[in-house]
Amino acid sequence: MLPTSIRAVIVAALLASWADACMKVTPGTPGMPATQCKMCSQDLIMKTTRTAGAKEFATDTTDVTGACAVRTLTCTGLNANIEANILDHGKDKTELLQKELLWIRALNTAYPFETINNKLRMRQHEYVQIKSLTKKVSELHRDFVVTMVDKASGNYAFTCKKLYLQFMEKELNTQSDDGKTYEIKDRLDPVSIKLNHERFTRSFGIAVQTEGNLPKIYGIPKMHKNPIKFRFITGAHDSTLKPLSIELQKILRFLHVQNKRSEIFCADFSSLFTNLPHNVVKEKLYYLIDLMFKNAGSEYIVVQGTNVRYDRNNSSTSGRSYHKNDLKGIIEFILRNSFAYYGGNLYQQHKGIPQGNNASPQIADLTLAVMEYQYIRNNIHSGHPLSFSLNRTFRYIDDLFHISDKKDEFVRITTDMYHHSLTLEQTNTNPKESAFLDMSIKVTITGAVQTSLYNKTDDYSFSVVRYPHYESNIPISMGLNTLHGEIIRIFRNCSLFEHFLERTRQLAQCKMCSQDLIMKTTRTAGAKEFATDTTDVTGACAVRTLTCTGLNANIEASYFEPFINEEGGVVSDADDGVTDMVARFTVTCNAAGTAWLNSNIVITRLECASDP
Repeated sequence: MLPTSIRAVIVAALLASWADACMKVTPGTPGMPATQCKMCSQDLIMKTTRTAGAKEFATDTTDVTGACAVRTLTCTGLNANIEANILDHGKDKTELLQKELLWIRALNTAYPFETINNKLRMRQHEYVQIKSLTKKVSELHRDFVVTMVDKASGNYAFTCKKLYLQFMEKELNTQSDDGKTYEIKDRLDPVSIKLNHERFTRSFGIAVQTEGNLPKIYGIPKMHKNPIKFRFITGAHDSTLKPLSIELQKILRFLHVQNKRSEIFCADFSSLFTNLPHNVVKEKLYYLIDLMFKNAGSEYIVVQGTNVRYDRNNSSTSGRSYHKNDLKGIIEFILRNSFAYYGGNLYQQHKGIPQGNNASPQIADLTLAVMEYQYIRNNIHSGHPLSFSLNRTFRYIDDLFHISDKKDEFVRITTDMYHHSLTLEQTNTNPKESAFLDMSIKVTITGAVQTSLYNKTDDYSFSVVRYPHYESNIPISMGLNTLHGEIIRIFRNCSLFEHFLERTRQLAQCKMCSQDLIMKTTRTAGAKEFATDTTDVTGACAVRTLTCTGLNANIEASYFEPFINEEGGVVSDADDGVTDMVARFTVTCNAAGTAWLNSNIVITRLECASDP
């Protein structure tokens, strides 16, 4: 799995054999659609006439009678031959994939193009063509699935297609004693489903989604887990249920608002979103709705914009009014109408709470809250012992945190408190230390509790881009406010000043960039190895200096392929003001630790050359 970011693709050497293995997906896997060959576009193979003796092909025919289209090309003439390239230049897959990733990284780093030592001049429109980039991304999609990284917005992962399909197959075939979570519903008419969604939504006076669609289900990797797991999302920005879900989300938020020996137990509900029976969800939420409306002395609730309020007599003349039975109907409708596409098949989710739905966090949170409320209410006669066991217990949706010297008693209580279909998986291995949300919590040998800031991305094996670049196309005030807000967050989470100081320094600290982010080549006449390649890490950011020695020594630098031409791509011996048979080139590691920069331009290749 190759993680990457929207601003800098992390380049890794991918063995050709691995890339080939990714494509060996067995057709007809149980629960998955069979793989089918389609007619490929002729443009997917570029026929060129670039080398000496090159000519047009004699014939180019395609046979479509079999399972897959077969294309045959012939070349005629004395010593006829056909040169085939796997991507573009006939190099091995490892080097070429590195080149394509560098190409994408170059585009994503949209700095203002300046000069390198007043010699290296570039113009974005001369080298970056969206059509060409799209083609290169499509080539990556043949072997890999590109998704976001969980808990790291703006960062992406390249997952082997075969591995990704295995995770998806396992999820879509999840089964328990109560039956399967997902069921293929290809016999249902998608148009009828969407019309039903729109009709139900309009019945409450809610505007429907323009040209809405049924969502797709996909997985994103949890890079902070070991081993790596996937979070499965069912959603779409144009889902036909989105307007109704947003409305329910507003209402549920409103209802929610109305209402020395210590060890740490931290866990999450691994099956909350995939295994909790719908009848349990409805039972708990219906109970909550009845209780809240009773306490408010009202039968109706009104939604007007972002404002939600009770209405005793349904007398409001503005906004949308809902009887408590309407809310129950909306909850039942959303749970029963969770459809999603995957691999060309239409699936219906029969259990669990679909992730990706706007109201899902509130549905999950309030379902568990009612379980907790009912358990405490039914056992209130136990008095102090129960209260003590549940003291210092916190839950945020499906993440649970408890600290006390009676951890075993608390674990026993949770088995009685929550529905048997829910599985609590402990997430901390050290009973004296754990991470909960964005806080790291530790019990010292004296029994004191220390807290500090925690980011899940700290556990990732790659550098994560968390903030926009200073020169990004955003107002400067927004960037400064982001920094100010982050410092306040660090201050609130850290109980010790040294932890606050350490975390604050990291905001402006440059990381050491990998040497491999610059490829040193020896492809042109006179090319040779660099004389020196040194890195200075004493300053705020790592600075790397490369030297090339010899008569008329020069260094060619490139932003991406092809090499910059003679107009500005060569740094020569005399460019530093001294002719000493030494050409020097300096780059600085960026703040994210993902690229080497010269005058804010990402450098990806360097080549040393001199006269013999």
